Amino acid sequence: MTVVMARWKCTRAGLLMLLLLAVSFSSVPCSPDEGVALVEMMNEWHASFPTWTLGGDPCEIGWEYIICTDGRVTTLNVSVTGISGPLPKAIGKLRALNTLDLSANNLHGDFPDELALCQELDFIDISRNDWGVDFPLAITKLGKLESLYASRAGLTGTLPRKFYKMKSLKYVFLGNNTQLTGELERFSQLSSLVNLTVWQMQWKKYELPSQFSLLTNLEYFNCHDCNLVGSLPESWGDLQNLVELSLQNNKLTGKIPESWKKLTRMYKFRIDGNFILAPFPNWMFTSWPNVTYIYLTRNLFYGVPYNISYLEKTYNITTKFSILRWDCNYIGGPQPCSDRGNNDCSAATLKKTEVNDVPAKFAFDPNCYDDLNSTDSLNRVLYCGDHGHIGISHYYKRKEKNWEAPEKVHRFTIDELAKMTSNFDDSHIIGIGGFGKVYSGMLEDGRLVAITRASADGLQGHAEFRDEVTLLSRLHHRHLVKLEGFCDEKDFQVKVHGRDFHILAAVFNSSM
Repeated sequence: MTVVMARWKCTRAGLLMLLLLAVSFSSVPCSPDEGVALVEMMNEWHASFPTWTLGGDPCEIGWEYIICTDGRVTTLNVSVTGISGPLPKAIGKLRALNTLDLSANNLHGDFPDELALCQELDFIDISRNDWGVDFPLAITKLGKLESLYASRAGLTGTLPRKFYKMKSLKYVFLGNNTQLTGELERFSQLSSLVNLTVWQMQWKKYELPSQFSLLTNLEYFNCHDCNLVGSLPESWGDLQNLVELSLQNNKLTGKIPESWKKLTRMYKFRIDGNFILAPFPNWMFTSWPNVTYIYLTRNLFYGVPYNISYLEKTYNITTKFSILRWDCNYIGGPQPCSDRGNNDCSAATLKKTEVNDVPAKFAFDPNCYDDLNSTDSLNRVLYCGDHGHIGISHYYKRKEKNWEAPEKVHRFTIDELAKMTSNFDDSHIIGIGGFGKVYSGMLEDGRLVAITRASADGLQGHAEFRDEVTLLSRLHHRHLVKLEGFCDEKDFQVKVHGRDFHILAAVFNSSM
């Protein structure tokens, strides 16, 4: 009897163990439905993936292009597989999916509503396709989505208002969707944003929004080639986590705000190809301790120190920069090296210790100056660093033009004009016309003047501009506005008119 009872206890324990194991295995769901869905998608994409077979379990067999977790498909990565067509409705059957990568294929057409059923998705990459449709509403319904990669995706239309309510978004890449329109200021509602890339998009307003100061987690912002206008917001000084800022090739004006000194994490800064008219921001060298790449080319900075050894001694820049570019700016202001006597800019007098650790790229591109001739001074210093860095530094100083300014007509410098107009601030504009903009200003003796600055479309040839200045200086009539002076430094063409300048402003405004 005792033996029977012992056997019964053993058998009961064994049965209990088997029951627990059965329950344990049954809690890990198989995925035949997901396998069917994947095969449907493969067929609609006109693809052939050998391991994807009807009736098989993608997680048990280990199908290519997928990853499973606890028996469910959680990752589908068919990037660069040559698939074509739309996104199939069967995507909605992959309810455990958290990563979907469709990038670099030939996909096009609509996104099915069924995509919104994949509520676990936190990463989507639909970039480098030619969808040719408006931004899909189904994506805006994914409440856990953190990363959206949709650059060069062929998206069109307008970003839906619901997009700006996706509070979970941290990484947004929408660049190079040239037919996609958005409201830049509304991105400030995405409070979790860390990375925002929206270059070559269309905007309902083309100014940089001051509201971006609310994006305190933002580390990377790329909005180049977007036809942006206006000034750089003072409030962006609050973006103290910003590491990279790319605003090149726009139409931004004004100056770099002093408040941006607080952006101490800045590593890479691009403002090249704009219309920034301001003193050279020397404070970058000291206020941004981590900055390694600075691009200031093709702007209107003035007062730039053009002695590389001066910069090294003053700001210790040579050991921290990989690329420092300021070519195509006005080189003016106080000269750290003299044209007479001891000239530190001369290749003959530069010492090895002054150049051997210069940045890997320190460019001052002569290609920006298409009118270089014998009247220009060009010094090039070839340097070779201890670490094998080789490059050429170019230093330009324009000599006086081969013509004399007309008598009683003052030749203004850019520094003088900038001071008179608060760096050509919009608050000084009194007229706009085909030639350019008219600004009000005040001479040192208190006289009010009108300063007409040629736009890019209104620029003349140098000889033509000088002929006009000479002619205007000779004309005197009570119904003509007197020419007080001009400026033809670099590519500036500015005329300064004296008494009755309101007549000139009225003429310009009437031609708008």
